[in-house]
Amino acid sequence: MRIALTIAGSDPSGGAGIQADLKTFMRFGIHGLSAITSIAIQNSSGVKRVAELKNYLLEEQLEVLFSDFSVNAVKTGMLYSKENILTVERALAKHNVAQYILDPIIISSSGFPLIVPDGISLMKERLFPLAALVTPNLKEAEALSGLSISNEEGLQTAAEKICSHGPKSVLIKGLVVGRERIVDLLYSDKGAFRFESEWLECRNIHGAGCILSAAITASLASGKEVRDAVEIARSYVLERIRSPLRPGRGEGFLYLT
Repeated sequence: MRIALTIAGSDPSGGAGIQADLKTFMRFGIHGLSAITSIAIQNSSGVKRVAELKNYLLEEQLEVLFSDFSVNAVKTGMLYSKENILTVERALAKHNVAQYILDPIIISSSGFPLIVPDGISLMKERLFPLAALVTPNLKEAEALSGLSISNEEGLQTAAEKICSHGPKSVLIKGLVVGRERIVDLLYSDKGAFRFESEWLECRNIHGAGCILSAAITASLASGKEVRDAVEIARSYVLERIRSPLRPGRGEGFLYLT
């Protein structure tokens, strides 16, 4: 049995966060562990408030999990506070985690901030050097790089700048080209690899970023290389985007099967 751990916020609506990660791990045949950093008070219409757990609770969750399980890969989602970031750094270093995927959650799709203002710089300083892969969307990549991205040249420049902070690779997602194609760029010291797919006009994609990074994590836990893991995860998410689920009154989710 291969095992993956998600360290992230809880989404009580079930579309993103810990809940989406665990469902995705199960879909890929991976046993999922979870450590909760905070609770997003939200429904399908958006985030209303974030309630951070006391940090000692995150520390204890990580300690008991690593003491019991042989973890093949770890992903982080929402790390709301500086204390969350420092606690994750200590745990990853202590347990020599090689396959660490960092999904840099900065702001919700409804515009609610999901990290404290000075948390981004601390994340880059402390966690990026430990990451096998960082998976920002376009807006997150702009925030992390300090650059505006409007074309593929900008995509490459931003990826290079993000990688200069230490991660082995970065996947920037979601550049729309001509309102017909979507381009994602995987960049590392081995070079750049471009993924292209049809642009699908769909608003019901809550949790897509969490699910993509969780699917990558699951494939890495299974022993796949990063490029293959990204390709598998992209295919899965694109398939799910074509058949969304709308259980609430607001934005729909990806239907995970």
